[in-house]
Amino acid sequence: MFFALMLKVLPAYVTILLGFVAGRVVKLDCATIGKLLFYCVGPIVVFFGILKINITPELVLLPVITFVICCTMSLIVYNVSSLVFRDHIRNMLAFTSGSSSMGFFGLPIAIALFDESTVSIYLLCYVGMLFFENSFGFYIATRGLYTPRQCFRQLITLPTFHAAVAALLCNHFEMRVPEFLLRVPTDLASTYMVLGTMLLGISVANIKDFAINWKLMALTVLIKYVAWPLLALLLIFLDRKGPCLYDSQVYQALILLAIIPISSTGVILAYTTNYKPDVAAIMLLISTLVGIFYVPFMISLLLY
Repeated sequence: MFFALMLKVLPAYVTILLGFVAGRVVKLDCATIGKLLFYCVGPIVVFFGILKINITPELVLLPVITFVICCTMSLIVYNVSSLVFRDHIRNMLAFTSGSSSMGFFGLPIAIALFDESTVSIYLLCYVGMLFFENSFGFYIATRGLYTPRQCFRQLITLPTFHAAVAALLCNHFEMRVPEFLLRVPTDLASTYMVLGTMLLGISVANIKDFAINWKLMALTVLIKYVAWPLLALLLIFLDRKGPCLYDSQVYQALILLAIIPISSTGVILAYTTNYKPDVAAIMLLISTLVGIFYVPFMISLLLY
């Protein structure tokens, strides 16, 4: 089972490798590709994904639950890591601790493993993650540079936020997509996954100073690959023993969210703040490399 799952995960790593080669040889621009995915392709993928779900009040809560989980994890790490780091590395670690690569890395795996309904639920969770990255996460990562009001403004101008709201409204009023547009979300989802995973490789290719902070890397891996899965399993256990609001599809989406590598958004923010982008890229690289074996192992352990 492990090797079968690894073969499903492997294409994502092949695409990352292609991105790395392209970044080295062609010198591609991360910012342009990132903006294209963030402002154009990503919101459309989220819109059509949510549009397919049979919305219930419990499912509407999923982005909120994901957002709260991300904020809680980030805040805990931010406060505790002050014992280890005294500089802005603390902010960087707190941000990456609250985020996962749900779009570029996780979505291809979700599509490979799950049915369409579970993928749509996963996308709902992804919206919560995006809210975190562009509000509280943004504030934590850039603390001292932006005010809470500016962070809130960042959230309400988030294209994915508007796409999610529009999709929920269309879903509620049972608006249907014209038949001639049905291939658009499929094609754009493929584009999003390919360019997104390549972007991870391009980010790594742009590293100029390959100096590893082992303490930071160890904490990154520990938080992402130990603390996150334990938290997800705890929440699932509490739901099963308590209100039983959710079914196995939601549990699968939450588990996948918890076991995938850190988000590449941390690299983008590091470039934005001009604070050690190479360190952020190395964090992403090591987290992704560990995920080669960790992700299929955990999927075989927890989802099959």
